[in-house]
Amino acid sequence: MSIELALEDQMYIQQGSSERLAVSLERNETALCEKLETLGMKEANVVVWQVHGITWGRWQNGSLKLAGDTAKKCSLWLELRVFNEEEELHLKKSGDLWLGRWRKDGAGEATEYIDSIARFWGKRVESGADVPEGYMKLEDTARKLTQTLPKVEESAKYYGLLTRSYIGYEATGQAGYMDYRYVRIAAADVEGGREHGTSR
Repeated sequence: MSIELALEDQMYIQQGSSERLAVSLERNETALCEKLETLGMKEANVVVWQVHGITWGRWQNGSLKLAGDTAKKCSLWLELRVFNEEEELHLKKSGDLWLGRWRKDGAGEATEYIDSIARFWGKRVESGADVPEGYMKLEDTARKLTQTLPKVEESAKYYGLLTRSYIGYEATGQAGYMDYRYVRIAAADVEGGREHGTSR
């Protein structure tokens, strides 16, 4: 899906299947890695909300690695998502535990969903010594923000986060989004778009 479709309101309801599993873990890296291996998650992107900021990383070869010199201090983690095209593990801090869910598409119950893309602030800049191998840097000079993201194969000036929102129905028949997951980081350039701002 490209950002052009999102901006032109051509998002549409899609059919598929998805399974969902509630997850409860001790709040430490060992328990997290063991769970990811048990779930059979292969390579994936990781985003961690910490007390002092947001950090991106990778789950690869049975190991969790965060960008840069960020120490993996799980005691500071408030929330995390480990995701790829097929599945996502989403956990939030709850006392000494992480509580949340794992969701995988292509199996389980029939479902309806909508994919959308939201562009990150900032544009890609040349990677310097401060950017680890396998990552890229986005910079928004007006907001004085930088972000180090896992590198993607698509070459672009702007990037966004593709999100899948699952549709559910209340007892009254009212439809709404009942869950959502991150799918991938994608190119988000817009032909003829404004250089500054979130849309054309």
